[in-house]
Amino acid sequence: MNATTRSTVTALILLFALVSALLAAIVVPAYLSWAENGRIIRENREKIAMIRTSQNSFIRVKKASDQWALFGSSPEAGFLDAASPEEALEEARLHVAALLDRHGGALEDGTFASGEPKRNQVETVAVDLTATLPKTGLAPFLTEFEDSPPYAFISAFRVTQRAPDRVRLVLKAQMQHLGEGPQ
Repeated sequence: MNATTRSTVTALILLFALVSALLAAIVVPAYLSWAENGRIIRENREKIAMIRTSQNSFIRVKKASDQWALFGSSPEAGFLDAASPEEALEEARLHVAALLDRHGGALEDGTFASGEPKRNQVETVAVDLTATLPKTGLAPFLTEFEDSPPYAFISAFRVTQRAPDRVRLVLKAQMQHLGEGPQ
């Protein structure tokens, strides 16, 4: 091999080494940057997914809270409309008296007592009453007592005849008062 050929081979080897070094200097950092950007993008997507999940959860909780407030304040919900358990007792007493009056009856004896709260939100009013009603007013009274707001759940009742057209009703029931909303 002569000197010219040797110089050409050396120049080619140096050129190849220079091109390889230049490519390595460009490709390796570009690959590392691309890999790092991919990792950052994945992390950010995960963070965005977590944020969206928490936002959706918050919206669901807020919506449930709003719906609960609307439900509790709606007369169709069937709860006694009172701010406290004591007011609920008085409201139940007034409701029963008005129903009896509307159906031609009279309250002989009535006990309205606070019952056990259910699920820390619904408070029970236990109703024990004795009343006299016209025979024709008994069925409408019982129907309206159970089927119109504020609803009552009759657990037991006994009817005895007092006169040809009057009956005595002994009844046990529960009415509900909405306490605190969901926490």
